[in-house]
Amino acid sequence: MYDLFCLLVEVLRISFQGYYLMWFYGQFMETRFHKYRGNRVLIVLIWVLGRTVTSVFWKTGYDPAMMQIKWLAAIVLLVLATMVLYDADWKLKLYLPVTFFAVTGISFFLGHLTMELGQVIFPFWSWCLMKGYFSSTDIFMILVHGSAITLQLIMSAVSVLLMRFGLRNIAGRYREKEYEIHRTELLFILTPGAAGLLICNLLQMLMITVEDRVPMTLYERYPGMLLLVPAILILSFFSVLSGIKIFQDMISLNREKSNRIILEKQMGNIQEHIGEMERVYGNMRSIRHDMKNHLAVLTQMLDRGTGADREEIKDYLAEIEQTVRGLEFRFRTGNTVADTILNMKYHEAVRLMPELRMEADRLVFPRDCQIQSYDIAVILCNLIDNAVEACGRISGSGSWIRLSSMERGRLFFLEAANSFDGRISITGQREFPQTDKKDREAHGMGLYNIKAAVERYEGAVDWIIQERTFILHIMMKNERKCRE
Repeated sequence: MYDLFCLLVEVLRISFQGYYLMWFYGQFMETRFHKYRGNRVLIVLIWVLGRTVTSVFWKTGYDPAMMQIKWLAAIVLLVLATMVLYDADWKLKLYLPVTFFAVTGISFFLGHLTMELGQVIFPFWSWCLMKGYFSSTDIFMILVHGSAITLQLIMSAVSVLLMRFGLRNIAGRYREKEYEIHRTELLFILTPGAAGLLICNLLQMLMITVEDRVPMTLYERYPGMLLLVPAILILSFFSVLSGIKIFQDMISLNREKSNRIILEKQMGNIQEHIGEMERVYGNMRSIRHDMKNHLAVLTQMLDRGTGADREEIKDYLAEIEQTVRGLEFRFRTGNTVADTILNMKYHEAVRLMPELRMEADRLVFPRDCQIQSYDIAVILCNLIDNAVEACGRISGSGSWIRLSSMERGRLFFLEAANSFDGRISITGQREFPQTDKKDREAHGMGLYNIKAAVERYEGAVDWIIQERTFILHIMMKNERKCRE
């Protein structure tokens, strides 16, 4: 009866492991068989069947060699199932099963420690029996079996809860789930899990040994291991968790560094163009001064009235028109930096896309604008660059960009809408949508830069898609903020 109960508990524990395996994989990868219902359950069935066979029905006794074969067979089976059933980079498909196995194994042996500590109850029942506190041996056997069942349940519960904690912690700390892992990075994040696997494998071989045909546990043979083994397991457990945190922090730092370089380059370009626009303003003042002379020349040409003079006048007017067109200041928002960026970006875009329509008549900045020029530049540069890039992927005419704003009290609202080709990737793991750029690490970088600037003013960024229109909403306080 007790053996049957232990079998049921073992199968139940394996089933819980299979469920969390499915959940853990679902946080990182999609299955290959999207069309079929219940495709995610396949990994659960493979795990439950594989572990049940290797752990329950495949009895090896205390043979270390067979234990090694079972352990290796289970890992290989899970890795192969992951490779076949899921669609992701092979490095991620190698990291996840190894980490899952490590967390599961460490959790099991930590849970097994509770059973070892609970073994003290059995000498107590024996002492009570010897003192005659039990009226019959039946009561003694009931208490012994009941204690064994209770310890088995506690061990399984502790191991499952620790596994759940570890897997959820890893999934939560692993923020950059779309990040393509490099080989050196794979070695870094895989090492703690691989070390944990080797520790569990070693414990599996040493936990029970036979001496003079009498099985003894590692803790019975070496009582000091009751302190050493848990310490090693806990250190290994948290090394797996901390390795992920360090890895994610490294990604964030590298991204911040890249963003900072891009922002510095943008600001350098903006400063350069601001200088150019200042020179343009100077030229416009000079042109206004010279316009009287131009009109006087044209008047004299008209007074002559000959056909040749008329052609000369046309050429002269075309030359003036070309000069004025080069000085055209199309957009005026009430903010010098914004005007400079809008006009600069517009002229750059129309040189590549003459059919592009850009509207910013309803984009007006507050007269008492407290938003720093740097942040205005970051927001507008990245916003317009993203919109122009999206419009550039549209074949033929029909590309457009529309900017507008409004002010409500101390809140400033900005809306940017643009056409796009409809090809966009939306995943639950990322805050912003992805395009089809070849450089996957550059996805959404402009939007993240915008978000970082907006958040300095206690603002927020949101986006929606309406057919083939991408709309970005920005809300921020019109308050002066000191840059960190």
